[in-house]
Amino acid sequence: MELTFEEREQKVLESIGKIFEVFDGMTQDYVKLIREHHKVVTAGVESSLPGRKTAVGMYSDEYISQHRAQTKEAVKQLKKVYIDKAKEVINSIKEKYGVKLPEPPEVPSSPDEQMRYQLERNNNITLWKAQLETATVMELRSLYQEHQSNPDFMILFKAELRKREDSADLQKLKLEIENPPGDKVFDRLKQIEIGLDNINQIEHFPVNLKNGFKGISFRDIDDDLDKYPIPEGTPGIPYRPVFDIKED
Repeated sequence: MELTFEEREQKVLESIGKIFEVFDGMTQDYVKLIREHHKVVTAGVESSLPGRKTAVGMYSDEYISQHRAQTKEAVKQLKKVYIDKAKEVINSIKEKYGVKLPEPPEVPSSPDEQMRYQLERNNNITLWKAQLETATVMELRSLYQEHQSNPDFMILFKAELRKREDSADLQKLKLEIENPPGDKVFDRLKQIEIGLDNINQIEHFPVNLKNGFKGISFRDIDDDLDKYPIPEGTPGIPYRPVFDIKED
């Protein structure tokens, strides 16, 4: 059974949460990437601390810098992977609840089929003309929804609209035809797509996106890469715990 516009709209709104559910786990994956870099930064440092004023690590500054750049690229790809998955959900919602118009009738190639096609076409034109002339505005809307993919019908339909005196109901129907309500159902989805594209472009990492845009916060990736853990008792340097992010 075909859903009404209101039912489709409600279904779309109910499905929005599924888009953001995709991001559950993204922050944990981000934390893992940052911690992996911290391991590179701190590798061998602890064993070099006793008796030293400056800790010496296992890896050179050049390697650490290279690994840092690789980690930032990995974070960028992480965002893209999750955002692409969210867009797949958006597309599936559009596919499921979008209005699917029937294909326009095809003109057959064989002479016999063409004759039958033309006969059916003439019958339809005669029927539609009679229906349109006596139809109420509500019936016009119903006929339009059923036959809008047929070029013959649309010629008759538009001619009938031009013949009629304007009324509030007729004006409303014309506006619906010019701005199909089904398109408006997906305005919210379009806004979400734009928002996700913007997040994908910025340098910062989004946290708490699983709960939607309202609860989102952004992490400075460079700042997080600098927050490697510092053990208690390190001379002249305050303790810093293992990097972590708590989400709502």
